[in-house]
Parts: sequence; C-alpha cells; structure tokens
Amino acid sequence: MDAWYAGVEASAANRLITRNAISLSFSLPLSYYEKIRQVDGVEKLSYGNWFGGVYGDERKFFANFAMQAESHLNIVTELVLSPGDKAAYLKDRKGAIAGQKLAERFGWDIGDTITLKGTVFSGDWDFTLKGIYRGRDDTVDESLFFFHWEYLNETLEAQSR
Repeated sequence: MDAWYAGVEASAANRLITRNAISLSFSLPLSYYEKIRQVDGVEKLSYGNWFGGVYGDERKFFANFAMQAESHLNIVTELVLSPGDKAAYLKDRKGAIAGQKLAERFGWDIGDTITLKGTVFSGDWDFTLKGIYRGRDDTVDESLFFFHWEYLNETLEAQSR
C-alpha cells in the first residue's frame, strides 16, 4: 500500500485515484473509463495497473506500474522529465521511465534494457529506459518505474491467442 500512496503529499488536492477494492493487482473494468469521464468535475483521466515485476531477485523490489503513458504524464506533473525524454518515452511502446533515485540505485542509464520478471503477469518483460524523472520537489517519490499500459495489454492479448 505504501507504493500506491507514495507521493500523496506532492499530489494536487483535486486528484482522485480509484482502484479495485480487492487488491492493486486486480484491475477495474476498462469500461469504467467512460463512466468516470462523464462524472461532473472530471477534467483529466488516466488509467494503469500495478505490475509487480521483480528486477533480479525479490530483495531488489521497487514499485512498477503499467500506465496509459500520455494521459498519466499530463496529470502527474510532479514527475519532471526533459522534453526529449518525454517524447522518446511516448514514442516507444516498450519504453519506460524511472525515478532518479531508482536509476541511481541500479546504475541505470537512458537506453539500458531493464528486464522485470512478472509476478502478477508471468514471464520476462523487457523495457528500454527512455527517461529518468526528477521530482518537482522533495515530496515526490523518485523510486518508481512506469511503462506503457498498451504494451502490457497487447502482450497479454497475444499470449491468450
């Protein structure tokens, strides 16, 4: 739960996150997207999924999420990326961004391939690090890893055929 609520202090007071009541690893139906968008007062909307991948071994845990990348970055403006890194990330479905503290922890550089072993979604998942974000201020968690929800979804669809 700490990973999900990380950065709350840095978030806008008018931001609301919804999730499945059972667990982070259980998605809400994607059909809820349109229902939520129609609620009075909703201005921006994004979606994502807890991924729960492991880098190397379980002792190297860090929170990782599959997010609808463009809308996520338009909402979560406390994640500061260079314009070039943002463009590179948005262009590459297998692209990922990591917080500066996370990248420093593992010695990652832009262009590195990061392989996460799926726990919720089985298999080895390769990502190319396209950007390293900084926090807008000291309250922003720089130890998170984000990648494209579309990559997760398309891969799962292909595996189910």
